[in-house]
Amino acid sequence: GIQLWLDCQDLTTLVLSGNSLTQWNDKSGLGRNATKFGTSSTNATYNPTGFNNLPAIQINIGQELSAPMPSGTIVTGISIFVIFQKNGAVNPYEALVTRTYNNIPAPIDVYNNARYQGNGNNFVSGTSSFNIQTATGLNLFSFTVTSNLWDEYVNGLSVFNANITSFFVDNTNAIYIGTRMSNTTHF
Repeated sequence: GIQLWLDCQDLTTLVLSGNSLTQWNDKSGLGRNATKFGTSSTNATYNPTGFNNLPAIQINIGQELSAPMPSGTIVTGISIFVIFQKNGAVNPYEALVTRTYNNIPAPIDVYNNARYQGNGNNFVSGTSSFNIQTATGLNLFSFTVTSNLWDEYVNGLSVFNANITSFFVDNTNAIYIGTRMSNTTHF
């Protein structure tokens, strides 16, 4: 079942103060609303025509989001779908979506062109041909991770497929968007 669904085209899910996003309500029915994470200095912003003339949430450095999700939610695997476009300068430390514990994947981390799967203490990694740092076009990014497979697509084309030795354990309490649960990793 769907564990988190954030949809910026559904204006009823956005809590705004002007164009400042104070909360992005979860459409899954589980109440896992995304809010500003940690030391974020400002909120992400809503742009009604920012994504190919469609509504968009713009996340700049210091505007990371997190949504609560209890540990153990991801038991055997996860599939994630993100529509995004990268604008601006390349940051040397860019994360799109992660579920980390002490900055170690637990179980997933999409970071630059590296892909990590772990248990919060140990991890395995691979290198995708898709680097989020330079992904300036409109992208439908999707991936599925299980205890022994990472399968990734961009705009319907396979960009990474790896059989992996597993450290797959879900032992953290949030999913992070635009950060890796650190003060240095920003989308």
